[in-house]
Amino acid sequence: HWFADTAMILFLNKYDIFQEKVKTAPITECPSLRNFKGEGAEDSLAYIQMVFETSCQNPLQSVYTHITTATDKRNVESIFEAVQDIVIRKSMAEAGLLVPHDMQMMSNSRPCRIC
Repeated sequence: HWFADTAMILFLNKYDIFQEKVKTAPITECPSLRNFKGEGAEDSLAYIQMVFETSCQNPLQSVYTHITTATDKRNVESIFEAVQDIVIRKSMAEAGLLVPHDMQMMSNSRPCRIC
């Protein structure tokens, strides 16, 4: 319950390595992902993201998901923008300038059900 009201950033890092690895080791080898029916890296990551997000218990919690390759400068900049967005929205909500419902509606994130 510690993170129930906290925005989260889900980093799916090293996408370049994941693309190669998933060719020889399907994600269904992980017990939590055994129901996956897609194929390839893109479908696999979408499924992992969906499993994470549907595990959250608070429907108003924001989850910002980033598929990254840490050496890609554009990815790093995107992550910093997401963190700034989280901090600004949280500050505005605490100051009464934005209600939690508005935060979710204005956000590019998806509701989360994990915490």
